[in-house]
Amino acid sequence: MYNKDYPEGLSCHVRDPKVFEYEGKYYMVIGARTMEDKGEVLVFESEDLDNWKHIRTFETMARIGYMWECPDLFEINGQWILMACPQGLEGGKYEFQNIYSCGYFIIEGDFRTNGFITEYKEADFGFDFYAPQTFVHDGRRLLLGWMGMPDASYTNPTIEYGYQHCMSVFRELDFANNTLYMKPVKEFEHLRKELFEYDEENTSYKVLDDKRAFDLELQNFGDRFEIEIFDTLKLDFDAGRGDLELSFIANGYGREKRFLRTKSIENLRLMIDASSVEIFVNDGKQVMSTRMYPVEYKEIKVSGNIEEKLYSPLYNFTMALLGILNSLFDKDRKESKMKLIVGLGNPGREYVNTRHNAGFYVVEKLAYELGEDISERKYKGLFAKVRIGNEKAIILEPQTYMNNSGESVRAFMDYFKIEAADVIVVYDDINLEPGNLRIRLKGSAGGHNGIKSLIAHMGTSDFPRVKVGVGEKPAKMDLADHVLGRFGDTDKKLLDEAAFDAIEAIKAYGGRSVRYCNEQIQYQKDKVRKNMSLFENPLKRLADFESLEESIKKKDSRYRSVICPSGKKHI
Repeated sequence: MYNKDYPEGLSCHVRDPKVFEYEGKYYMVIGARTMEDKGEVLVFESEDLDNWKHIRTFETMARIGYMWECPDLFEINGQWILMACPQGLEGGKYEFQNIYSCGYFIIEGDFRTNGFITEYKEADFGFDFYAPQTFVHDGRRLLLGWMGMPDASYTNPTIEYGYQHCMSVFRELDFANNTLYMKPVKEFEHLRKELFEYDEENTSYKVLDDKRAFDLELQNFGDRFEIEIFDTLKLDFDAGRGDLELSFIANGYGREKRFLRTKSIENLRLMIDASSVEIFVNDGKQVMSTRMYPVEYKEIKVSGNIEEKLYSPLYNFTMALLGILNSLFDKDRKESKMKLIVGLGNPGREYVNTRHNAGFYVVEKLAYELGEDISERKYKGLFAKVRIGNEKAIILEPQTYMNNSGESVRAFMDYFKIEAADVIVVYDDINLEPGNLRIRLKGSAGGHNGIKSLIAHMGTSDFPRVKVGVGEKPAKMDLADHVLGRFGDTDKKLLDEAAFDAIEAIKAYGGRSVRYCNEQIQYQKDKVRKNMSLFENPLKRLADFESLEESIKKKDSRYRSVICPSGKKHI
């Protein structure tokens, strides 16, 4: 496009195009700033995506900021909405509290002809939310925003290490009563693993492990309540005062307070991650989003006439975000043969985290990375359908107990017409030290009863397998006691490293050689090491490379990050 394609009276600040298709034509909205320092949004139309014609300008009579950035135009429940980020609004206690705003206008009429925008409403009342964009998936209008704020007076400690900011969780939109509602997408509910319920006697949840991500639901029955998150953040609702106050106890890095005007709160949902909190008020009618940087992740406390449920997912919402992205967009990739990825183990709580369940442990981490939960039941097994790259796959945990695992595997092979060469089995190996792997494309059972069952039911031993080291049994200990025993702290950390490597091996395999799989594992490790400084703890400078590596081994990164391995050698 050229200058002649734009209306007159614009400054050089014209940016952030969003293109969409509607009723057989293409439309584009662009944020703009006029020569009179007034924000507006330009609407263009095209039939071929090459030639564009300006058809509308959305503006207000009164000046709402000098520039409208990052516009989005969409329809939901029959109502057209214009989202934008006005810059240059003068704020007060309850409105326009950030240097730049983020909100939406309701459009009355046809956006292409005579439609006009009505009152501007803010979309988020926290410290860190900007430039959201939406798209449609499975009939739902989903939104993803940037958890940052340009030119703000507050900052992030990670900037010292060359990076800052992150993305919000995916939000599903709804429109009712002239209001745009936002709530976390339903996929996050599949990540819930452990439940802690607050009551009069239990008003504090103490974090006893390395969990950083939580999903908290609250029902309020009173006029006041307070929530304290770690050593950092406090939420204080007072109906008499008429607001919800978000304040920093410490570690706000310039962030102090934000206010949400409301006299009634029936429910809250908090998506708490390692360095962020997103607060959805009254079914998402209002939202507050902020970054935070706790020194210690020890405790989440509540008080008031409320009921709360606190769920702790397996890892963090960043990994979930990657998994959901895969599940949203992988369907458009080229189809390939189905793979069956089998983790061996025993069902039941008494066997969780035992050495014999190393196979279960690895495939559960793989499923989580892909945004799925192994929860569907069929043919004596729990399974999940996933995609790895451009390949369809089923992740299977046989529920027949180890010695009869082949029954479930054979049934899945027959039903889905999967060949033995496309079955990848992950299981424990006492002949390997904890943290080590061995990849084989075929071989004997080696005394492993689960593999014996697979060979008997599959009629062949020619199927790939990933052996995860659990260590040799101590002298004078019964083998069953050893494999059904749980990992110690040191071996558990080594298992986490091996699980990372096993997942890389599974993703790399596609009928390829063992050497190729090992090379891909090493490539991923080298890539992680190359960028290792990005995962350094911003609140504590580490003395040297070895201590940095040790910190990442312990998964002690305090911010949104992937889990990094430490580079174990392979056999």
